[in-house]
Amino acid sequence: MAKKIGYIKTKKMEPRPGVKYATEYYIQTLKQRKELYSYVKSSINELGMLIDECPELGMEFGEPQKGFPKTSGGNRTGYEILEDMANELKGKKRDGTPKDIARAPLDRWNKLLPQYQIEMTEMAGDKGNMFDDLFK
Repeated sequence: MAKKIGYIKTKKMEPRPGVKYATEYYIQTLKQRKELYSYVKSSINELGMLIDECPELGMEFGEPQKGFPKTSGGNRTGYEILEDMANELKGKKRDGTPKDIARAPLDRWNKLLPQYQIEMTEMAGDKGNMFDDLFK
């Protein structure tokens, strides 16, 4: 069963010149962000223990995975997908606040790890925690 994580709204950027797609972001409260971070961290720790117990799984994660292309060519490994998600959650804006979560790493996570699936659910949040709302 998927873990439900809340977000306030989504924001879609305009495609950059020469790119066919537009990046979509989930905007979350700090509490929602911490919940997502905690779930991903515990899932990665659990996967690490499974890989320690089954080295074959670790070798499989190190291989390029079909259906996960890189923009530079080739396919991402399972480890790269986990690293992308971890880096996405660690990201900060120039002012030090957490950056919004891009949808693409989350979609890759869900496709690679259906047993750790994350379902983003639009929910009302404590908008007082939203840094950007202070300037609207």
